[in-house]
Amino acid sequence: MNAPRSFLRHADFWSWFIAAAVVLPVSWNVVTIHNKPIDVLPSDMLLLALPVCVWRWLRQRGHDSGEKNVAATWMYCCLIALIAYCGLLAVAEWSRTGDAIGLLSAAKFIKPLLFVFLGGWLATAIGPRMMLRQMSWMLAVVVLLLAVSTILHSDFPGTVWGSQWMGHPVYGFPNLAMTFVAAATPLVMVIADTSSKSWQRWFGWAAAAASFVLVVSSLSRCANVVLVLSLFVYLLMTGRRWRLMSFACVAVLYVGTGYSLIVLNSDAVAEQQPLLQERAAHRFVEPVNRNSGALAGRSTIWAEAWSLIRTHPWVGYAFRPYSYHSEFVTPHQQYLETLYKAGAIGFAMYAAMLLIALGWLIYLWRDWNAHATRTSNEGHLLAAVLALLCGVLIGNLSQANLTYSLTGNCLFLLIGLMVHPRSEAAISARRYVSGSTAWRPWLPSPLEGEGDRRPVDCNMS
Repeated sequence: MNAPRSFLRHADFWSWFIAAAVVLPVSWNVVTIHNKPIDVLPSDMLLLALPVCVWRWLRQRGHDSGEKNVAATWMYCCLIALIAYCGLLAVAEWSRTGDAIGLLSAAKFIKPLLFVFLGGWLATAIGPRMMLRQMSWMLAVVVLLLAVSTILHSDFPGTVWGSQWMGHPVYGFPNLAMTFVAAATPLVMVIADTSSKSWQRWFGWAAAAASFVLVVSSLSRCANVVLVLSLFVYLLMTGRRWRLMSFACVAVLYVGTGYSLIVLNSDAVAEQQPLLQERAAHRFVEPVNRNSGALAGRSTIWAEAWSLIRTHPWVGYAFRPYSYHSEFVTPHQQYLETLYKAGAIGFAMYAAMLLIALGWLIYLWRDWNAHATRTSNEGHLLAAVLALLCGVLIGNLSQANLTYSLTGNCLFLLIGLMVHPRSEAAISARRYVSGSTAWRPWLPSPLEGEGDRRPVDCNMS
Protein backbone atom coordinates (compact mmCIF):
# COMPACT_ATOMS: atom_id res chain seq x y z
CA MET A 1 0.00 0.00 0.00
CA ASN A 2 1.49 3.25 -1.10
CA ALA A 3 0.53 6.23 1.00
CA PRO A 4 0.52 9.71 -0.53
CA ARG A 5 4.10 10.88 -0.97
CA SER A 6 3.41 14.40 0.27
CA PHE A 7 2.00 12.95 3.46
CA LEU A 8 4.86 10.51 3.99
CA ARG A 9 7.42 13.31 3.78
CA HIS A 10 5.98 14.59 7.06
CA ALA A 11 4.62 11.32 8.46
CA ASP A 12 6.62 11.63 11.65
CA PHE A 13 5.27 15.12 12.36
CA TRP A 14 1.69 14.19 11.55
CA SER A 15 1.84 11.05 13.68
CA TRP A 16 2.90 13.16 16.68
CA PHE A 17 0.22 15.75 15.91
CA ILE A 18 -2.55 13.16 15.61
CA ALA A 19 -1.40 11.30 18.73
CA ALA A 20 -1.43 14.54 20.73
CA ALA A 21 -4.90 15.46 19.50
CA VAL A 22 -6.30 12.03 20.36
CA VAL A 23 -5.08 11.91 23.97
CA LEU A 24 -5.38 15.54 25.17
CA PRO A 25 -7.99 15.54 27.99
CA VAL A 26 -9.31 19.09 27.56
CA SER A 27 -12.39 20.48 25.83
CA TRP A 28 -14.06 23.73 24.84
CA ASN A 29 -17.73 24.57 25.09
CA VAL A 30 -18.76 25.90 21.68
CA VAL A 31 -22.54 26.10 21.92
CA THR A 32 -25.49 25.21 24.14
CA ILE A 33 -28.55 23.57 22.57
CA HIS A 34 -31.68 22.90 24.62
CA ASN A 35 -29.71 23.59 27.80
CA LYS A 36 -27.19 20.93 26.77
CA PRO A 37 -23.59 22.16 26.39
CA ILE A 38 -21.76 20.95 23.30
CA ASP A 39 -18.09 20.37 24.06
CA VAL A 40 -15.40 19.92 21.42
CA LEU A 41 -12.29 17.85 22.09
CA PRO A 42 -9.00 18.27 20.22
CA SER A 43 -9.54 14.84 18.66
CA ASP A 44 -12.86 16.02 17.22
CA MET A 45 -10.91 18.42 15.01
CA LEU A 46 -9.42 15.41 13.21
CA LEU A 47 -12.84 14.67 11.75
CA LEU A 48 -12.41 17.69 9.48
CA ALA A 49 -9.98 15.58 7.46
CA LEU A 50 -12.30 12.57 7.42
CA PRO A 51 -13.72 13.02 3.87
CA VAL A 52 -10.22 13.09 2.36
CA CYS A 53 -9.10 10.17 4.52
CA VAL A 54 -12.09 8.02 3.58
CA TRP A 55 -11.71 8.80 -0.12
CA ARG A 56 -8.00 7.97 -0.21
CA TRP A 57 -8.49 4.90 1.97
CA LEU A 58 -11.28 3.47 -0.19
CA ARG A 59 -9.25 4.21 -3.29
CA GLN A 60 -6.24 2.35 -1.89
CA ARG A 61 -8.37 -0.61 -0.77
CA GLY A 62 -9.69 -0.88 -4.29
CA HIS A 63 -6.16 -1.02 -5.72
CA ASP A 64 -4.87 -3.48 -3.11
CA SER A 65 -7.26 -6.37 -3.54
CA GLY A 66 -4.64 -8.84 -2.35
CA GLU A 67 -4.62 -7.51 1.22
CA LYS A 68 -7.99 -8.32 2.71
CA ASN A 69 -9.33 -10.10 5.74
CA VAL A 70 -12.77 -11.29 6.65
CA ALA A 71 -12.76 -9.54 10.03
CA ALA A 72 -12.23 -6.11 8.49
CA THR A 73 -14.92 -6.73 5.87
CA TRP A 74 -17.53 -7.77 8.43
CA MET A 75 -16.60 -5.01 10.85
CA TYR A 76 -16.90 -2.28 8.23
CA CYS A 77 -20.21 -3.73 7.06
CA CYS A 78 -21.54 -3.54 10.64
CA LEU A 79 -20.10 -0.05 11.06
CA ILE A 80 -21.59 1.40 7.88
CA ALA A 81 -24.94 -0.29 8.53
CA LEU A 82 -24.98 1.04 12.11
CA ILE A 83 -24.20 4.62 11.05
CA ALA A 84 -26.88 4.53 8.34
CA TYR A 85 -29.42 2.95 10.69
CA CYS A 86 -28.84 5.49 13.47
CA GLY A 87 -29.03 8.40 11.06
CA LEU A 88 -32.27 7.20 9.49
CA LEU A 89 -33.78 6.44 12.89
CA ALA A 90 -33.02 9.94 14.18
CA VAL A 91 -34.32 11.60 11.01
CA ALA A 92 -37.54 9.56 11.16
CA GLU A 93 -38.10 10.56 14.79
CA TRP A 94 -37.41 14.20 13.97
CA SER A 95 -39.88 14.18 11.08
CA ARG A 96 -42.49 12.57 13.34
CA THR A 97 -42.14 14.83 16.39
CA GLY A 98 -40.37 17.94 15.09
CA ASP A 99 -37.89 17.75 17.99
CA ALA A 100 -34.33 18.11 16.68
CA ILE A 101 -32.68 17.07 19.94
CA GLY A 102 -32.68 13.47 18.71
CA LEU A 103 -30.50 14.49 15.75
CA LEU A 104 -27.96 15.96 18.15
CA SER A 105 -28.00 12.81 20.28
CA ALA A 106 -27.52 10.64 17.20
CA ALA A 107 -24.63 12.81 16.01
CA LYS A 108 -22.89 12.44 19.39
CA PHE A 109 -23.44 8.68 19.23
CA ILE A 110 -22.10 8.36 15.67
CA LYS A 111 -19.14 10.73 16.07
CA PRO A 112 -16.74 8.25 17.80
CA LEU A 113 -17.61 5.56 15.25
CA LEU A 114 -16.19 7.73 12.46
CA PHE A 115 -12.73 7.39 13.99
CA VAL A 116 -12.64 3.81 12.71
CA PHE A 117 -12.29 5.18 9.17
CA LEU A 118 -9.58 7.58 10.31
CA GLY A 119 -7.70 4.73 11.98
CA GLY A 120 -7.99 2.57 8.88
CA TRP A 121 -6.44 5.27 6.73
CA LEU A 122 -3.67 5.90 9.27
CA ALA A 123 -2.80 2.20 9.08
CA THR A 124 -2.00 2.65 5.40
CA ALA A 125 -0.50 6.15 5.50
CA ILE A 126 1.64 5.94 8.65
CA GLY A 127 1.60 2.36 9.87
CA PRO A 128 0.32 0.73 13.07
CA ARG A 129 3.64 0.60 14.88
CA MET A 130 4.54 4.26 14.45
CA MET A 131 1.07 5.45 15.49
CA LEU A 132 0.98 3.21 18.57
CA ARG A 133 4.45 4.26 19.66
CA GLN A 134 3.67 7.96 19.27
CA MET A 135 0.38 7.56 21.13
CA SER A 136 2.11 5.76 24.01
CA TRP A 137 4.66 8.57 24.31
CA MET A 138 2.02 11.29 24.16
CA LEU A 139 -0.05 9.48 26.79
CA ALA A 140 2.99 9.36 29.07
CA VAL A 141 3.59 13.10 28.58
CA VAL A 142 -0.07 13.94 29.26
CA VAL A 143 -0.19 11.80 32.42
CA LEU A 144 3.01 13.32 33.80
CA LEU A 145 1.75 16.83 33.05
CA LEU A 146 -1.48 16.00 34.90
CA ALA A 147 0.57 15.04 37.95
CA VAL A 148 2.85 18.08 37.62
CA SER A 149 -0.16 20.40 37.21
CA THR A 150 -1.57 19.04 40.46
CA ILE A 151 1.69 19.51 42.36
CA LEU A 152 2.23 23.05 41.06
CA HIS A 153 -1.33 24.14 41.82
CA SER A 154 -1.61 26.93 44.37
CA ASP A 155 -3.95 24.86 46.57
CA PHE A 156 -1.70 21.79 46.65
CA PRO A 157 -2.03 19.42 48.51
CA GLY A 158 -5.66 20.47 48.84
CA THR A 159 -6.31 20.30 45.10
CA VAL A 160 -7.84 17.19 43.56
CA TRP A 161 -5.34 15.02 41.70
CA GLY A 162 -5.89 15.03 37.95
CA SER A 163 -8.65 17.64 37.86
CA GLN A 164 -6.47 20.24 36.08
CA TRP A 165 -4.23 19.96 33.03
CA MET A 166 -1.94 22.96 32.60
CA GLY A 167 -4.57 25.25 34.10
CA HIS A 168 -7.50 23.82 32.11
CA PRO A 169 -10.25 21.67 33.64
CA VAL A 170 -9.96 18.03 32.62
CA TYR A 171 -12.83 16.86 30.46
CA GLY A 172 -15.17 14.40 32.18
CA PHE A 173 -13.36 14.38 35.51
CA PRO A 174 -13.34 12.17 37.50
CA ASN A 175 -15.08 9.12 36.03
CA LEU A 176 -14.67 9.52 32.27
CA ALA A 177 -11.21 11.10 32.36
CA MET A 178 -9.71 8.70 34.89
CA THR A 179 -11.24 5.68 33.14
CA PHE A 180 -9.37 6.76 30.02
CA VAL A 181 -6.12 7.14 31.99
CA ALA A 182 -6.65 3.74 33.63
CA ALA A 183 -7.37 1.92 30.37
CA ALA A 184 -4.42 3.56 28.61
CA THR A 185 -1.89 2.74 31.35
CA PRO A 186 -0.68 -0.43 29.52
CA LEU A 187 0.24 1.73 26.52
CA VAL A 188 2.35 3.86 28.85
CA MET A 189 4.02 0.74 30.24
CA VAL A 190 5.07 -0.25 26.72
CA ILE A 191 7.67 2.54 26.89
CA ALA A 192 9.20 1.04 30.02
CA ASP A 193 9.09 -2.50 28.63
CA THR A 194 10.45 -1.98 25.12
CA SER A 195 12.72 1.08 25.16
CA SER A 196 16.42 0.48 24.67
CA LYS A 197 17.63 3.55 26.57
CA SER A 198 17.67 3.73 30.34
CA TRP A 199 16.11 7.20 30.60
CA GLN A 200 13.23 6.14 28.39
CA ARG A 201 12.49 3.15 30.61
CA TRP A 202 12.57 5.35 33.72
CA PHE A 203 10.30 7.85 31.95
CA GLY A 204 7.82 5.07 31.19
CA TRP A 205 7.80 3.78 34.76
CA ALA A 206 7.37 7.31 36.11
CA ALA A 207 4.36 7.86 33.84
CA ALA A 208 2.86 4.50 34.84
CA ALA A 209 3.30 5.37 38.53
CA ALA A 210 1.69 8.77 37.93
CA SER A 211 -1.27 7.04 36.25
CA PHE A 212 -1.70 4.82 39.29
CA VAL A 213 -1.64 7.77 41.71
CA LEU A 214 -4.07 9.80 39.58
CA VAL A 215 -6.60 6.98 39.26
CA VAL A 216 -6.50 5.98 42.93
CA SER A 217 -6.67 9.59 44.16
CA SER A 218 -9.66 10.37 41.93
CA LEU A 219 -11.87 8.04 44.04
CA SER A 220 -13.50 6.81 40.82
CA ARG A 221 -14.53 3.21 41.44
CA CYS A 222 -15.04 2.46 37.76
CA ALA A 223 -11.60 3.82 36.88
CA ASN A 224 -9.95 1.73 39.59
CA VAL A 225 -11.64 -1.44 38.33
CA VAL A 226 -10.55 -0.65 34.76
CA LEU A 227 -6.98 -0.01 35.94
CA VAL A 228 -6.74 -3.35 37.74
CA LEU A 229 -8.28 -5.27 34.85
CA SER A 230 -6.25 -3.65 32.07
CA LEU A 231 -2.98 -4.10 33.97
CA PHE A 232 -3.89 -7.71 34.75
CA VAL A 233 -4.53 -8.46 31.06
CA TYR A 234 -1.33 -6.71 29.98
CA LEU A 235 0.89 -8.43 32.55
CA LEU A 236 -0.70 -11.79 31.78
CA MET A 237 -0.16 -11.44 28.03
CA THR A 238 3.42 -10.24 28.35
CA GLY A 239 4.35 -13.27 30.45
CA ARG A 240 5.18 -11.62 33.79
CA ARG A 241 2.42 -13.26 35.70
CA TRP A 242 3.80 -13.76 39.18
CA ARG A 243 6.78 -11.47 39.68
CA LEU A 244 5.23 -8.22 38.52
CA MET A 245 1.72 -8.97 39.74
CA SER A 246 3.12 -9.73 43.20
CA PHE A 247 5.08 -6.49 43.03
CA ALA A 248 1.93 -4.64 41.96
CA CYS A 249 -0.03 -6.02 44.93
CA VAL A 250 2.73 -4.99 47.33
CA ALA A 251 2.91 -1.55 45.70
CA VAL A 252 -0.84 -1.07 46.06
CA LEU A 253 -0.75 -1.90 49.76
CA TYR A 254 2.38 0.17 50.37
CA VAL A 255 1.31 3.24 48.43
CA GLY A 256 -2.26 3.14 49.72
CA THR A 257 -1.25 2.72 53.34
CA GLY A 258 1.63 5.18 53.14
CA TYR A 259 -0.41 7.82 51.34
CA SER A 260 -3.21 7.53 53.91
CA LEU A 261 -0.84 7.81 56.87
CA ILE A 262 0.98 10.80 55.41
CA VAL A 263 -2.17 12.69 54.50
CA LEU A 264 -4.08 11.97 57.69
CA ASN A 265 -1.30 12.35 60.26
CA SER A 266 1.15 14.91 58.89
CA ASP A 267 1.03 18.27 60.64
CA ALA A 268 1.86 19.99 57.35
CA VAL A 269 -1.37 18.86 55.79
CA ALA A 270 -3.56 18.55 58.86
CA GLU A 271 -5.69 21.42 57.59
CA GLN A 272 -6.54 19.34 54.51
CA GLN A 273 -8.34 16.64 56.51
CA PRO A 274 -11.76 18.36 56.29
CA LEU A 275 -11.39 18.56 52.50
CA LEU A 276 -10.52 14.88 52.23
CA GLN A 277 -13.36 13.90 54.53
CA GLU A 278 -15.76 16.04 52.51
CA ARG A 279 -14.71 14.38 49.24
CA ALA A 280 -15.00 10.90 50.72
CA ALA A 281 -18.41 11.70 52.21
CA HIS A 282 -19.63 13.15 48.91
CA ARG A 283 -18.61 10.10 46.89
CA PHE A 284 -19.21 7.26 49.35
CA VAL A 285 -21.13 8.16 52.52
CA GLU A 286 -23.91 10.46 51.29
CA PRO A 287 -25.10 8.12 48.49
CA VAL A 288 -25.37 5.23 50.94
CA ASN A 289 -27.29 7.34 53.48
CA ARG A 290 -29.89 8.26 50.88
CA ASN A 291 -30.09 4.63 49.70
CA SER A 292 -28.43 5.35 46.37
CA GLY A 293 -24.91 4.06 46.83
CA ALA A 294 -22.67 2.93 44.01
CA LEU A 295 -24.37 -0.44 43.59
CA ALA A 296 -27.81 0.35 44.97
CA GLY A 297 -28.18 3.58 43.02
CA ARG A 298 -26.89 2.19 39.74
CA SER A 299 -29.05 -0.92 40.08
CA THR A 300 -32.12 1.29 40.48
CA ILE A 301 -31.20 3.27 37.37
CA TRP A 302 -30.49 0.09 35.40
CA ALA A 303 -33.80 -1.48 36.45
CA GLU A 304 -35.69 1.61 35.33
CA ALA A 305 -33.76 1.71 32.04
CA TRP A 306 -34.51 -1.95 31.39
CA SER A 307 -38.23 -1.40 32.00
CA LEU A 308 -38.17 1.42 29.44
CA ILE A 309 -36.26 -0.71 26.94
CA ARG A 310 -38.78 -3.54 27.18
CA THR A 311 -41.49 -1.12 26.09
CA HIS A 312 -39.71 -0.42 22.77
CA PRO A 313 -37.29 -3.34 22.36
CA TRP A 314 -36.46 -3.31 18.64
CA VAL A 315 -35.78 0.30 17.67
CA GLY A 316 -35.60 1.84 21.13
CA TYR A 317 -36.55 5.47 21.66
CA ALA A 318 -34.91 6.79 18.49
CA PHE A 319 -32.29 8.87 20.33
CA ARG A 320 -34.75 10.82 22.44
CA PRO A 321 -32.99 12.09 25.59
CA TYR A 322 -33.19 9.70 28.50
CA SER A 323 -34.36 12.52 30.75
CA TYR A 324 -37.62 12.68 28.75
CA HIS A 325 -38.70 9.41 30.37
CA SER A 326 -36.75 9.34 33.63
CA GLU A 327 -35.60 11.59 36.44
CA PHE A 328 -32.04 10.52 35.65
CA VAL A 329 -29.93 11.98 32.85
CA THR A 330 -28.37 8.72 31.62
CA PRO A 331 -28.72 4.95 32.21
CA HIS A 332 -25.10 4.98 33.49
CA GLN A 333 -24.15 2.06 31.26
CA GLN A 334 -22.95 1.98 27.66
CA TYR A 335 -24.90 -1.10 26.64
CA LEU A 336 -28.21 -0.05 28.20
CA GLU A 337 -27.78 3.39 26.66
CA THR A 338 -27.30 1.83 23.23
CA LEU A 339 -30.38 -0.35 23.72
CA TYR A 340 -32.39 2.67 24.83
CA LYS A 341 -31.33 4.88 21.93
CA ALA A 342 -31.13 2.42 19.03
CA GLY A 343 -32.96 -0.69 20.23
CA ALA A 344 -31.97 -4.30 19.79
CA ILE A 345 -31.22 -3.78 16.09
CA GLY A 346 -28.67 -1.05 16.71
CA PHE A 347 -27.25 -2.84 19.74
CA ALA A 348 -26.68 -6.01 17.71
CA MET A 349 -24.60 -4.13 15.14
CA TYR A 350 -22.75 -2.18 17.85
CA ALA A 351 -21.90 -5.32 19.82
CA ALA A 352 -20.94 -7.23 16.68
CA MET A 353 -18.46 -4.54 15.71
CA LEU A 354 -16.81 -4.56 19.16
CA LEU A 355 -16.72 -8.37 19.35
CA ILE A 356 -15.19 -8.62 15.87
CA ALA A 357 -12.47 -6.18 16.93
CA LEU A 358 -11.84 -8.15 20.13
CA GLY A 359 -11.71 -11.45 18.26
CA TRP A 360 -9.34 -10.04 15.65
CA LEU A 361 -6.94 -8.73 18.28
CA ILE A 362 -6.97 -12.11 20.03
CA TYR A 363 -6.26 -13.79 16.69
CA LEU A 364 -3.33 -11.43 16.03
CA TRP A 365 -1.97 -12.07 19.51
CA ARG A 366 -2.14 -15.86 19.13
CA ASP A 367 -0.48 -15.64 15.73
CA TRP A 368 2.30 -13.39 17.01
CA ASN A 369 2.82 -15.54 20.10
CA ALA A 370 3.18 -18.65 17.94
CA HIS A 371 5.57 -17.27 15.33
CA ALA A 372 7.34 -14.17 16.65
CA THR A 373 10.87 -14.01 17.92
CA ARG A 374 11.22 -13.15 21.59
CA THR A 375 13.10 -9.96 20.75
CA SER A 376 10.15 -8.53 18.86
CA ASN A 377 8.35 -5.59 20.49
CA GLU A 378 5.12 -5.79 18.51
CA GLY A 379 3.65 -8.18 21.08
CA HIS A 380 3.82 -5.56 23.83
CA LEU A 381 1.99 -3.02 21.68
CA LEU A 382 -0.64 -5.57 20.75
CA ALA A 383 -1.06 -6.66 24.37
CA ALA A 384 -1.49 -3.03 25.43
CA VAL A 385 -4.22 -2.40 22.84
CA LEU A 386 -6.02 -5.61 23.80
CA ALA A 387 -5.76 -4.72 27.50
CA LEU A 388 -7.16 -1.26 26.78
CA LEU A 389 -10.11 -2.74 24.88
CA CYS A 390 -10.87 -5.29 27.62
CA GLY A 391 -10.71 -2.61 30.31
CA VAL A 392 -13.07 -0.28 28.46
CA LEU A 393 -15.55 -3.07 27.66
CA ILE A 394 -15.79 -3.94 31.35
CA GLY A 395 -15.90 -0.28 32.38
CA ASN A 396 -18.88 0.17 30.05
CA LEU A 397 -20.92 -1.83 32.56
CA SER A 398 -20.77 1.14 34.94
CA GLN A 399 -20.87 4.17 32.62
CA ALA A 400 -21.05 5.22 28.97
CA ASN A 401 -17.35 5.48 28.17
CA LEU A 402 -17.63 5.41 24.38
CA THR A 403 -20.25 8.06 23.63
CA TYR A 404 -19.32 11.20 25.52
CA SER A 405 -15.57 11.13 26.10
CA LEU A 406 -12.18 10.96 24.46
CA THR A 407 -12.15 7.26 25.39
CA GLY A 408 -14.52 6.53 22.52
CA ASN A 409 -12.52 8.57 20.02
CA CYS A 410 -9.26 6.88 21.01
CA LEU A 411 -10.66 3.35 21.19
CA PHE A 412 -12.37 3.42 17.81
CA LEU A 413 -9.30 4.95 16.20
CA LEU A 414 -7.26 2.04 17.60
CA ILE A 415 -9.84 -0.42 16.30
CA GLY A 416 -9.59 1.06 12.82
CA LEU A 417 -5.81 1.00 13.10
CA MET A 418 -5.59 -2.66 14.13
CA VAL A 419 -8.51 -4.30 12.29
CA HIS A 420 -6.80 -3.76 8.98
CA PRO A 421 -4.84 -5.97 6.55
CA ARG A 422 -1.73 -3.89 7.26
CA SER A 423 -1.83 -4.86 10.93
CA GLU A 424 -1.86 -8.58 10.08
CA ALA A 425 1.24 -8.23 7.92
CA ALA A 426 2.90 -6.05 10.54
CA ILE A 427 2.22 -8.33 13.51
CA SER A 428 3.40 -11.50 11.76
CA ALA A 429 6.84 -12.42 13.00
CA ARG A 430 8.23 -13.09 9.53
CA ARG A 431 7.06 -13.91 6.06
CA TYR A 432 8.73 -14.88 2.82
CA VAL A 433 8.23 -13.73 -0.70
CA SER A 434 8.26 -16.20 -3.55
CA GLY A 435 8.54 -14.12 -6.68
CA SER A 436 5.89 -11.48 -6.06
CA THR A 437 3.56 -13.56 -3.85
CA ALA A 438 3.82 -13.25 -0.07
CA TRP A 439 2.88 -16.21 2.10
CA ARG A 440 2.61 -16.41 5.85
CA PRO A 441 4.39 -18.93 8.06
CA TRP A 442 1.26 -20.88 9.07
CA LEU A 443 0.55 -21.73 5.42
CA PRO A 444 2.36 -24.54 3.55
CA SER A 445 5.70 -23.41 2.14
CA PRO A 446 6.23 -23.15 -1.61
CA LEU A 447 7.78 -26.05 -3.42
CA GLU A 448 11.51 -25.99 -4.02
CA GLY A 449 12.43 -24.12 -7.18
CA GLU A 450 9.27 -21.99 -7.26
CA GLY A 451 11.18 -18.80 -6.62
CA ASP A 452 13.73 -17.06 -4.54
CA ARG A 453 12.69 -17.09 -0.88
CA ARG A 454 14.00 -14.19 1.07
CA PRO A 455 13.00 -12.88 4.48
CA VAL A 456 11.06 -9.66 4.56
CA ASP A 457 11.13 -7.28 7.50
CA CYS A 458 7.55 -7.01 8.69
CA ASN A 459 7.61 -4.47 11.46
CA MET A 460 4.68 -2.26 12.30
CA SER A 461 6.00 0.88 10.67
